Amino acid sequence: MKNVTEEFLRSQNKVLQALQAIPGSLQSILSFIQSATFQGLTRVPPGKQVNEIKLTWNLNGTLATWTAQDADGNTLFTLTFTWNPDGTLYDVVRS
Repeated sequence: MKNVTEEFLRSQNKVLQALQAIPGSLQSILSFIQSATFQGLTRVPPGKQVNEIKLTWNLNGTLATWTAQDADGNTLFTLTFTWNPDGTLYDVVRS
């Protein structure tokens, strides 16, 4: 389990680096990603490993969904993001 967690944290860091290059409202998502809440929301089932993260975007450039998949392409979880009109993060729901 430790290796899976370490690998996932490394993948999170890669995503963080990519997201830091994007301006605007993603600054609030970066703060959220670094929080303990995010780590709980992204917990992977025992024996599973995140091999791919897919992101979708709203028309206004805000993050819409974050989907984690295993090596077989099975979805492990999806996070859906809701934003306030001022561009700050309002809500995150795991499904």
